[in-house]
This record gives sequence, structure tokens and C-alpha cells, in this order.
Amino acid sequence: YPPNGVVTSTSVLAVNAAGHSLYVTQRDTGLARGDIEGELPAYESDPARLGALAAAFHQRFPDASPLVDVRLMQKRWQLHDREVVATTSVTLAEWHSP
Repeated sequence: YPPNGVVTSTSVLAVNAAGHSLYVTQRDTGLARGDIEGELPAYESDPARLGALAAAFHQRFPDASPLVDVRLMQKRWQLHDREVVATTSVTLAEWHSP
């Protein structure tokens, strides 16, 4: 890690129809986190793309409660002299089932 700057971690957080929150992983959708990170601007400009993740989840787990809300999140750690001086969580894009 750099001695100063920002370190980020991107994740996909969802809520299913039963109201339970879960982190969505590559195992859940077939789409790697790195692939999502590589297309962050596209997800930010068109949050409806997150609906495809919900659809992929449902294809893999048809008996599971469907995803009704999907958020692309980023946790950011501000470093100064290799010490964490601030932590924030930011929602980059959000999709809600119609």
C-alpha cells in the first residue's frame, strides 16, 4: 500500500425479497469482482446494469429468495504515513426491482 493516499475495496450488497442482506460474490453470479470494478463508470452511469446481477443470481439459485435491491458499494481508507486516518463507505450505483 502507498504511504499516503486512498485504498479502495468494491463490493456488491443486495437485499432479497425476504428482507435479508447479503454480499453478492462471483459464486453467486458468475461475474468476478474485478470485471465489475473494470466497468465502474458504466455501472455508475447506468445503474440498471445491476439488475443483470440479480437475474444471474436467480438463474444460479432459482429456489432462493430473489434479489430486489442491489447496491455497488466502495469502502475507502484514507492513509497518511501508512496509518488509516479516515474510513468511508460510498454507494456508487443502486438498482431496485421494478
